[in-house]
Amino acid sequence: MLLLPETGGSYAIRRDQSDSDGTFALQNVLPGKYRLLALEKGWDMPWADPQQQKELLQQGTEVVIGKDVPKPVTVEVQ
Repeated sequence: MLLLPETGGSYAIRRDQSDSDGTFALQNVLPGKYRLLALEKGWDMPWADPQQQKELLQQGTEVVIGKDVPKPVTVEVQ
């Protein structure tokens, strides 16, 4: 799982491996607009590369993190 801030910047990127049931938890996420992606073999991707981030942002599901707990999101593995 990869959570990319829409404004760019690697400081706010969060990533985690999903559990066997598909659930995941991302810790210490700052408020803002993000794109959430489920990537097969994502650990091997150059996700911190700005050009790669630009391409990934176009594919992700929009997620807004604020003061309320976000609703569950379903994403397709890419």
